[in-house]
Amino acid sequence: MPSQTLSVTVNDHRHLPFSINFSKSLEFPHSLQSRRDCSIAQNSIPSCSLPRMPDISPKLPNDIVCPIFQDAARDTPTALSLALVSKPVAAIVEPVLYKSITLRSHCSIRAFAHTLQNKDQHIFSAVTQLILGLPTPSDCPNFWVLVDQQCPKLDRLSLLAVDLELVRHTQLHPRHLSVSFKHPIGLDEHEIVHSLPGYDPVTEPSPAPWSKVTHLTFLYQDPDVLTPFVRGCLRHLTHFSCFDSNSWIGSAFSALLAIPSMHLCMIGHRDTADGVEALLMGFILPKDFRVVLVWEAKEEDMNRWASAEKVVIGRMLQMYNDRVAHGRRS
Repeated sequence: MPSQTLSVTVNDHRHLPFSINFSKSLEFPHSLQSRRDCSIAQNSIPSCSLPRMPDISPKLPNDIVCPIFQDAARDTPTALSLALVSKPVAAIVEPVLYKSITLRSHCSIRAFAHTLQNKDQHIFSAVTQLILGLPTPSDCPNFWVLVDQQCPKLDRLSLLAVDLELVRHTQLHPRHLSVSFKHPIGLDEHEIVHSLPGYDPVTEPSPAPWSKVTHLTFLYQDPDVLTPFVRGCLRHLTHFSCFDSNSWIGSAFSALLAIPSMHLCMIGHRDTADGVEALLMGFILPKDFRVVLVWEAKEEDMNRWASAEKVVIGRMLQMYNDRVAHGRRS
């Protein structure tokens, strides 16, 4: 069953004054994903350690009532209503609400930073995804430090390249990382970031946020901006995607494909004219069965990963069948 996402904006500053993307189910491709990914149940309720509280119901213990409220909180409007019932009920449903956070304005970033400072940490123990559509404002210099301290289970991070310098001073190590090199308001070439922060391999042997990444996405930039040191830190990388970049050829591709764990390299291209795919695959892109060209790809579309993986599996099966046929002929 496809994942259903509901985007809700709450303007009540007493509770959740920012946008929340709430997914009823998390869908992971099962073909080439690691066993660690596949072991996550699609409909699992985020686990969290709740603070001590009195019995919510005089007839039922909390260990029965809590899962009922958590399951009801899968529906975002219901969860928002439940959060207003009482403090004990809010303590149960708020971690479900905070599972996936999307911040697309400076106002929402400031509001979330304020929330991180003033709410109990157990509420953020279920946060697994954070998406920023803008750079963090200058008046929130400690935003990433707060995220690092309050969101220990953050596993998916989407941000702008200009924030990488701030993230490097944290212990954030997501497995899914998406980096946009272009300011969302800017349309000119000068708005694109062409480099990454410099890292010292002696003092930063495992720089944040690179060292545990398995799925890496670049927007508006090709992988040549990855320094050799950063590429060397991507020891667990299995999936790389590059969308809306200016070019797709360079030494970085060969280095990425040389990573032993690499399964898939997905390249997004907007030109669907006849012959473009054959031209790119034949003369520009590396000739490797793991390289897949897709059209109008989106960085957060897990179906793109699954579709590209099917292409790779089909190529692997074709290679196997060719070898078998060749062996029979010889």
